[in-house]
Amino acid sequence: MQATGITPHDDIERARADAARMLLKGSDRPLKAAAFDCGFGPVDRMRIAFTTRLGVTPVQYRASFRRAGSAFSVLGTTRACGGMTMSGSGSGW
Repeated sequence: MQATGITPHDDIERARADAARMLLKGSDRPLKAAAFDCGFGPVDRMRIAFTTRLGVTPVQYRASFRRAGSAFSVLGTTRACGGMTMSGSGSGW
């Protein structure tokens, strides 16, 4: 933690959120299954992590990719949600 300023818990949660983002972007897997597959356990933990880190719920995140041919972003910018330049918690997302 001293070298990076990131706790092991934060690092694990970030990895889980990255995996969930990719899963939600590319599949129709139910949220409950996605939360379990990515290590969150209950879907509420995944919702809290998304809301805290990205400023949107998993449902809103997934919906942003359902708009065919749109540059829509749930964060109100034109950045791609799959990139690591998301705004929100200031953690580099």
